Amino acid sequence: MDVKKVLVFGTSGSMKITALENICSKIVHTIALDYGNTIIEDTKIHFFSPPADEKFEFMSDVLSKNVDGVIIFTDNTEGLNETEIMNSMKKDVPHIVVTNVTKSETLNNSLQTLLGLMSPVKETGNETLCHS
Repeated sequence: MDVKKVLVFGTSGSMKITALENICSKIVHTIALDYGNTIIEDTKIHFFSPPADEKFEFMSDVLSKNVDGVIIFTDNTEGLNETEIMNSMKKDVPHIVVTNVTKSETLNNSLQTLLGLMSPVKETGNETLCHS
């Protein structure tokens, strides 16, 4: 089974915890992070979400080590205010941005997209094959 580490960012009102509760069997809430996991298509995905509180800003750096992908939840009723998060991300980390998503089916489709972006790419001659 493949294992992936995904960081989850989002401000208050972005529905990130509600969305994760819909796909993870259990969410662990602590002061310094939220954690959950799920299995999709023989891939175990570990979700780590640092708090938005400034005093825990260092947790984003700690959790970003060896990350495979990023999900950014936004609240489209307030506009895209996650610019700092997006600008601070490493450009080579696969990521998706979702807005006000709480339905499991919609989130699963988004996760399928992220898994596809995180899949290893194998070059063969003149063509590139993506494995999922």
